[in-house]
Amino acid sequence: MIKRNQTNLIRISLLVDFILVIVSYLFSSWFRLRVLTMDIVNIALTGRMVFAAVLYAAGLIVVLALMGYYKDSRTRDMAWQLSILIIGTTTSVLIASTLFFIFRLQDFSRGVIIIFYFLTLTLLGGKQALVRLVIKQMHAQGYNIKHEIVIGTGALAKQFERDIADEPELEDREAVENVLSRTEIDEVVIALSAEEYRLITELIRACEKHGLRYMVIPFYNDIMPAHPVIESVGRSKLINMRTNRLEDVSWAALKRAIDIIGSFFGLIILSPVLLIVAIGVKLSSPGPILFRQTR
Repeated sequence: MIKRNQTNLIRISLLVDFILVIVSYLFSSWFRLRVLTMDIVNIALTGRMVFAAVLYAAGLIVVLALMGYYKDSRTRDMAWQLSILIIGTTTSVLIASTLFFIFRLQDFSRGVIIIFYFLTLTLLGGKQALVRLVIKQMHAQGYNIKHEIVIGTGALAKQFERDIADEPELEDREAVENVLSRTEIDEVVIALSAEEYRLITELIRACEKHGLRYMVIPFYNDIMPAHPVIESVGRSKLINMRTNRLEDVSWAALKRAIDIIGSFFGLIILSPVLLIVAIGVKLSSPGPILFRQTR
């Protein structure tokens, strides 16, 4: 039930964000070109531009989804989601603006872009904060609660108990079967110490028997990185403890796009200064402006 509800909530969140981005564009175009500048013909509200806004909204949602923005918010704090929202929105706006500029798809108001950018962040961030508040109130009233059992008695189990700020049940080995048979259990967290790890196979079989989702906190939890990568070599599972986020294609593409767009706009902004420097170099010394050597 929890998993199904979570999936439905994510779908609704995607749809609402998609609509909010389009509404943000329509309002920004209307406010900037009709209210502030009194333009009779609003080119930003033509069918072609509205269609482009719809495509942009879909692209932004895809970017945010790839960055993990819509993952279960139970394990992500608001600050993390806001940082992903800012990075994804900033990158998407820069890419879209660059495409319009390079290919001259449409003369576009920079004022509309600025208003649209900040309004999009405000609407999406505000919606996410409101959703968290509503979910918190639902939890306080006993709705949409995930019943979780923690198996273990050592430091890891107690640490997890503190981390989730809840009161999970800490059961001994003999009571596991009885507890797992309860219909209200949604998830099992196995947090065994190194001395208790011999029991893990039995516990996993019990979880499988009752069809329960389970997660394992390894006894070497304190030395694991925040985002380890699991790789397979035959039947062996390898935990990559030292990973580079840029090895992920989506993050690498995002970084590359930011590098190109940042360099492009940097050259445009600095071009007057570079021109003055070039003239000064030419007038103050003989030879070419650019220094070159044969190696």
